[in-house]
Amino acid sequence: MKRPLMAADVINKSIANAREREAAQVKSGFSLKHWHQVSDVAWTPRISPGHVVCHVDAASHSSSGNYGIGGNFSGCGAAVPITISDSRSSVSSALMGEVLAVRKAVMIASASNV
Repeated sequence: MKRPLMAADVINKSIANAREREAAQVKSGFSLKHWHQVSDVAWTPRISPGHVVCHVDAASHSSSGNYGIGGNFSGCGAAVPITISDSRSSVSSALMGEVLAVRKAVMIASASNV
């Protein structure tokens, strides 16, 4: 029987995936400009009734290392809409900002019993 995912599992997996992706991009010379052209097609997953969905995003300023995150929870399980908004300094990359946005969402979900 599989044990349920814990917040730390999600955060650790997100960080590991971010590092792996960043290393692959450096090796291949991958361009984010190309990725945005390919991924501009809207995709909406099917969400089962009673589930909560969280959308997060991050933006960073490469020369200063500052970043900001935002997000929201929606769905039947969220009695009151929960929003996420934060800004910090010293992020190593835009991808790490995304990972920190996921981390913040997991922490809020855990603290809110979502």
